[in-house]
Amino acid sequence: MKTIFDKPTRDALITRINTLNENSTAQWGKMNVYQMLKHCTLAEELYLGKTKHKRVFLGRLIGKMVLKSLINSRQH
Repeated sequence: MKTIFDKPTRDALITRINTLNENSTAQWGKMNVYQMLKHCTLAEELYLGKTKHKRVFLGRLIGKMVLKSLINSRQH
């Protein structure tokens, strides 16, 4: 499994990001370049504790269970 903690993987990812422009075609789903970079930036801010994510009651109630099932289903 690739991880950003391996230098070759990290270097390849940095190279890929540096070559993006407004005409780049999606290779990661349906997002355009702006949407993908915004998504990554917001996720990083959340991970680093710079922003807080407000969860609705239902998310608090069943969020962990759904997340675990999604993670487990992708590993098989």
